[in-house]
Amino acid sequence: MKKSICVLVNDPYSGFNGSYLQALKLTKSLVSKGESVYILANRYSSSTYYSLTECEIDGVHFFYLDSKLFLKSKFFSYIVVFLALFKLRKTISIVQIITSGYILPVIIFKAFSEVKVVLVTTSDRFKQKQKSLNLLEKFKLKLISKTDKIVVKSDVLFDKYRQLVEPVKLIKIKNGVDTDLYRSVSEKMVSEIKRRYGISLDSIVILYVGNIVREKGVRELVDAFITEVNIEKESYKLILVGDERLEPDYVRSIKNTINSKGYEKVIQLIPPLEKIHELYQLANAFILPSHREGFPNVVLEALSTDVPCYVTKLSYVSDINKYLSHTFNVGDEANAIREIIRDYSDTSKKNRCESSKFIKKYFSQNVTTISYIRLYRMLDQ
Repeated sequence: MKKSICVLVNDPYSGFNGSYLQALKLTKSLVSKGESVYILANRYSSSTYYSLTECEIDGVHFFYLDSKLFLKSKFFSYIVVFLALFKLRKTISIVQIITSGYILPVIIFKAFSEVKVVLVTTSDRFKQKQKSLNLLEKFKLKLISKTDKIVVKSDVLFDKYRQLVEPVKLIKIKNGVDTDLYRSVSEKMVSEIKRRYGISLDSIVILYVGNIVREKGVRELVDAFITEVNIEKESYKLILVGDERLEPDYVRSIKNTINSKGYEKVIQLIPPLEKIHELYQLANAFILPSHREGFPNVVLEALSTDVPCYVTKLSYVSDINKYLSHTFNVGDEANAIREIIRDYSDTSKKNRCESSKFIKKYFSQNVTTISYIRLYRMLDQ
């Protein structure tokens, strides 16, 4: 019997979970190419200590691991993850970790089974040299070194990790985007989408996609927009798409500022949408003011839709830097807003960039899926 790949991810209901969405896109694409894949997703439950529920959606096998222990103790959460993997031990041959926080139970499980372990990481938290690592970082690095392959998303991360682990374990596989879904559309279609969302046709839309949390720099973005945009003279609109439940006090303070300044009609907070690609299509600019990131799919999705991108200067941008309209320092969101206004005041500039061909060639979901299948075949030999 052909064995399966098990993709381990964190709580799919913990907000705008990029790791979960990334895993879901990858597994659906793998299934379409004949692979057998499980998603093992842990969810917090207030009613059960341990429950493993199986279902199938669009050919993907889901195991939802429900437990009240996930928020009570990291140690107990490790136990329930280990138990779930142990139950699947005769079914799976590869465990792919999207959630690096659960590397400990996976490595322990590996010692009791014949599975191969793949770690997908976008983290740049490790210092460049092993001598500089603290005890916790050294322990985590020791666990990482016991995996069979480490997938990194960018050249910067590849160069960083090769100083920390055996280079032979490293492989670079970029994030994938559904380029058939995330694509630019005609001006007529843009107008239709704007009408559907109740947005004025002459509005210049600045889009942010991600959780509404402190480390994403959303408050700074809102403050900069209020400072730089004169709503009496300019037709700019800021749309913030993301989950508001993670830091409710933070979100409340942002909303209070928006309302007190009279910007409630031009700054809109909306939850993640099923048809989020339409928001990219109607956007005139995409902005990401994050304080730290791995390799965010939202930037790739914007570029795939030919939306000009204005993002903070973080290490991940090296792979796509020449296709970004502007990069700015963390905390300098006002500069980014001024750049957007300057670009859209200059009639000689195009309102869309031309990055979609590059994304389709190097970052399409199909290219990413084929790379993973090659990796699985190599590990199964």
